[in-house]
Amino acid sequence: MRSSAASDVYKRQVRKATATSTMNSFLVLFACALVLVQCQSTKYYQGGIAYDPSLLPLDAKCVVGKLGFDFMAVRVQYIELEKRVIDTILAANSVNLPVDILFNPCAAKPSFYSLVPWCASVDDQIGTFVRWLHGNQTQINRFWIDIDFNAGEWFISDPAKNLKFLEDALASLHALNIPTGIRANEFYWNYVFDTKVLSPTVPLWVINHALTSANITDWDRFGGFQTALVQDWSEFGSRPCNRAWDGAVSTVKTP
Repeated sequence: MRSSAASDVYKRQVRKATATSTMNSFLVLFACALVLVQCQSTKYYQGGIAYDPSLLPLDAKCVVGKLGFDFMAVRVQYIELEKRVIDTILAANSVNLPVDILFNPCAAKPSFYSLVPWCASVDDQIGTFVRWLHGNQTQINRFWIDIDFNAGEWFISDPAKNLKFLEDALASLHALNIPTGIRANEFYWNYVFDTKVLSPTVPLWVINHALTSANITDWDRFGGFQTALVQDWSEFGSRPCNRAWDGAVSTVKTP
């Protein structure tokens, strides 16, 4: 039989152990709640960028059936009014696959390797391309201005002029009632626009070829953007459905 003093010590130990157990249980539950919140996977939609346009209807069926794409995008240059681009878009349209345009514009005089010696006005570039798309009965989902200094032509060391061109391009597309967006990353943005910022309401597609998991929150912020609608995911090692693809993920089915 315990003495009174020993009993008091025992009771304190029991109370302490109970409290510790209760706190540990709470912490475990809290940690589990955090894990559940973190692990509740955001629904991502898989897409791909066709770097080799001229998709055939059979290839488009493969893209939907085999690859499970929810959307696709076609990269085009400002002077690329080629039948293969139209064929690719129409093939995607034929299987109800939403297709976006990644448009490389020309803000400054093209470099020596370009096929034209000058840049048309932004309205002419956008207007000519859109009229060409509409004239061929194509349906596009969104028109992304692709900020890639290896593909587009920009003023060197003049971010203010580059930003003005970009804003004019977006305004031209808005006037034509075409959904728009920007495709870029921190490196390309800083190269072309330095520290200039754009309205964060403009949809963003993040270029990130090193990404190995579908997590659209994992990117370096730039240009005033805080959220991304689409992000590059991974490159396909082979040529599924007879085409070279870069993968992409989106938080919405039709970005």
